[in-house]
Amino acid sequence: MEQSESRTSKRRVWRAYGVAFAVLVLGFVGGFAAWRIGAPARWAELDREWALVVAGAHPLCPDDPGVETELVRLLERAEELGMTDWGERLEGSGRVDYHDLGPLPADLLDVLERIEVELDAGRVRTDFPGGEHGSYRLIPSIRLLANLETSDGARIGRLLRCARRFQREGSLLAFLLGESCTRDLLDRIEGDPNLLQVLIAIDPPRPEELYAAMLRDGVLVTTRADPELGGAHWGRPSAELDGAARSVRRQVVAEAQRYRALAASPARFRSVETQAKPGAVARFFADLFPGSASSQGFDPSMGYYGTAFAESIERWQRLVEGG
Repeated sequence: MEQSESRTSKRRVWRAYGVAFAVLVLGFVGGFAAWRIGAPARWAELDREWALVVAGAHPLCPDDPGVETELVRLLERAEELGMTDWGERLEGSGRVDYHDLGPLPADLLDVLERIEVELDAGRVRTDFPGGEHGSYRLIPSIRLLANLETSDGARIGRLLRCARRFQREGSLLAFLLGESCTRDLLDRIEGDPNLLQVLIAIDPPRPEELYAAMLRDGVLVTTRADPELGGAHWGRPSAELDGAARSVRRQVVAEAQRYRALAASPARFRSVETQAKPGAVARFFADLFPGSASSQGFDPSMGYYGTAFAESIERWQRLVEGG
């Protein structure tokens, strides 16, 4: 009798497990079906948000590795001639009198002036790679050119327009390059009142440019997530992307949404950011400003960039108004 009841009890337990498993499977199937049914609507919403990102990232420059071939060669030659060491003499020194620089070797001076020709002609991508450290390699050449005894308003204007192009057209890394070069050039202009007219003739930086650079950076990230698509990736519907590429696109959209309302107020970026995450941009920033307190164990974030850019805009305006 007891054995019969035990078998009956076991059957009931297994039946309960079976029912529970069936319910679980049905729930999973139903949930998956509901997710699939709702996916087109979610993808359509993602496409609408993505269109705002691409529009805000304009202009998206084509990738043309051959553009800066000659510039890379010239930079390599300038580095062989000691350009980096000369440039470091001016780093972090604030306002610099070009007489403090001293005469450059004739060979290096010749190469620097040829680099200036390449920059002025626009034969450089705004996301200039140029090997290790990429765009960072341009900074010593621009810093030296700005502080030569022969550097007049025309040269400073050419260099400043190049720096502003990096801010308006490049990724976040290129934006930081342009920002660093702009600060160096403002140092030079502030030290010579005769150069103040250069600022008046050039479009000043606008607060929205940092947000646009962030969007361009996001678009480039999605392109790298599926490199075979290249530029075609920008216009592809979300439904046609694989799961990884769609996920990256969704992350970019989420970041864009967080900062969108503050696009014209970069100094307030810190109010919406979460925790700064380490990455290539942070390492690039530390390379640009190795002597700054911010680079010692601190990972810069959009809030940090926003504050620094707002200060740079104010300085530009202050120089123009004072001139």
